[in-house]
Amino acid sequence: MNEPRSLYALLQWYRGLISDRIPSSLHSRDLDDGGGPAFSGAFKSYLYAPPYGVDDEGHVLDPLKHCLWRMRKSGGKDARRAAFLYALARADFDPFLAVKASHDTSRYIKDMADDYARASLAILYRNFQLDPVVEDRVKPADKSEAQINAETAAPVST
Repeated sequence: MNEPRSLYALLQWYRGLISDRIPSSLHSRDLDDGGGPAFSGAFKSYLYAPPYGVDDEGHVLDPLKHCLWRMRKSGGKDARRAAFLYALARADFDPFLAVKASHDTSRYIKDMADDYARASLAILYRNFQLDPVVEDRVKPADKSEAQINAETAAPVST
């Protein structure tokens, strides 16, 4: 596949990746402790699975989650771009709403939401094309899974 160039093509690619990975059934018929609908087992597994899980050949099980995790842990601009890309998915792939949701107060980013989205998605696309293997992940001896999950869930400071 040729690299998508337009914002529309990149958004379609990103939306497709996410929709392919999220289980179709988000809730079970049970209620959670708060009385709301409980997550299904498949969605819980997807939601809480670490971004560095690998198969028997050492290939990452969820390349998109892994790629975003790597961008986030790298710090700096890539970490802000990863936070923006998470916000973009939550904002129904609307770049302006994603900028507002990502809490990036830079006037440049607000004025250039579409350009920022296109550039961020292009970086994600290029990184996603790499086939990450086990050497690329944090080894459990370095950090506990709880530490890594806490870091992944922590907000990125700008």
